Amino acid sequence: MFEGGAVPIMQKHSGFVRAMLLATPGETQRIAFTVWTDRGAYERFVESPDLDQITQMFAHMYVEGALPEPVEYEVRAQGEAGIV
Repeated sequence: MFEGGAVPIMQKHSGFVRAMLLATPGETQRIAFTVWTDRGAYERFVESPDLDQITQMFAHMYVEGALPEPVEYEVRAQGEAGIV
């Protein structure tokens, strides 16, 4: 659902770079991590109906029907491609 549903929706938005679904093995909690070219591109996506569409796509997986709460992190450092 993530790769075949959510990612194609995000790819329609200018400024989308990549998305990853993170999880701890054996646990049910997931974190969707997205990268955008700039804050404006991200904000345009958040303001679009597409974010709600993606949220509803996964609604059946939410504990007790509670929708996920987005958390934004500020980029403090980054490396170049190929450098770990």
